Amino acid sequence: MGPIHIRDPLRRVSGTVKYQDLKEGKTVEEEIDKVTGQQRLVVKDSDEKNQPRLEISRLGNKLLKTYQMPIRANLLVEGRRQRQGRRHHRQDPA
Repeated sequence: MGPIHIRDPLRRVSGTVKYQDLKEGKTVEEEIDKVTGQQRLVVKDSDEKNQPRLEISRLGNKLLKTYQMPIRANLLVEGRRQRQGRRHHRQDPA
């Protein structure tokens, strides 16, 4: 089975994406690809209090969708850090 990409489900919903419980050194670790030099966060652990996930909500903070991140999930880092509350717009298929 190939890698699972969350990009496709995100295209179906417009809203604000928030990353929750991404705690460096506890639930995620930053890694740098030795070949490309690209930074990424890798989910290392999850427990009852800390469950790495992303949430999509609309104005008024109405929660539309939650995606739990499995252990070993890779999050590409934009710049130095992931941005909290980043706006994501759905793209209609061509």
